[in-house]
Amino acid sequence: MASLMLRSTIAQDDRVEGRFGLGGIAVNRDRRRVTTSNNGAQKSRLDLVIEAEIIPRLMVAHSVSVGVEAYQDPPVAATLDDAEIKDFCQLILKQEVPIAFSYIEAIQSQGMKLESVFLDLLAPAARNLGTMWEEDTVNFADVTVGLSRLQQILRELSPSTDTTLDELSVGHRALLASVPGDQHTFGVFMVEEFFRRGGWDVVTCVLESSEELLELASMEEFSIIGFSTGRDDLLDQLASDVRSLYRVSKNRDVRILVGGRCFRDDPVLVERIGADGTASDGREAVSIANALCGVAMRG
Repeated sequence: MASLMLRSTIAQDDRVEGRFGLGGIAVNRDRRRVTTSNNGAQKSRLDLVIEAEIIPRLMVAHSVSVGVEAYQDPPVAATLDDAEIKDFCQLILKQEVPIAFSYIEAIQSQGMKLESVFLDLLAPAARNLGTMWEEDTVNFADVTVGLSRLQQILRELSPSTDTTLDELSVGHRALLASVPGDQHTFGVFMVEEFFRRGGWDVVTCVLESSEELLELASMEEFSIIGFSTGRDDLLDQLASDVRSLYRVSKNRDVRILVGGRCFRDDPVLVERIGADGTASDGREAVSIANALCGVAMRG
């Protein structure tokens, strides 16, 4: 069994290299991240682009949990068409980040709210990069650079609210994981941000075996354990893991949530897996977790 690492961050804005070579992942001193080695193929790494739609939803959720001023006004209707999205992708691929920022500033000056920038520009651009790679119009290195630049833009545009996190604590911990063996972990890290900004203490797992997962759940107490997967061939393993987690978890009242493409396509699978519920995105996952754990709604 691979060794299990609980890595505590010591600086408020330390950045560690992303597991998929897609840019740094921001971690904060109030969080811990569990990782193991991964040798996933390039195709698995680029499949993560398709899940990029949840990135802007993360940013929308900031307004729910922390009342960021930038999101208080309703966004204007999207005015960008497919051609403009493709032009922006070319900008991301061929120019440095400051040029892309100039473009974003220009459309904001025309009335586009920050929320719409996330929902109607950056998310479609990320998906389009994935499509371009699948159609062999760009190579893997180019798409990797493009994704890294998009992530940098997201970090720069996202309002800084970390100083308020202690005040938002709900007193519960969540363990979030992909199904061991599933390389589609990008969504898990994004859901982590929803929970963290919703006041939850979060441990995010990238594990290669069920044994590591069960060991962690038996050692530490979690109110919620959440899984995400997009692979039908891993559902039987997930069902087995869920049964084992109910049996060995340190918290005998643990609640388990599942999400990802499999459950979006067929919500009935939740019963087959034996989980307590499913969510279509990170924002809904936090709402369901709060309800299951009796966390009061934020006013």
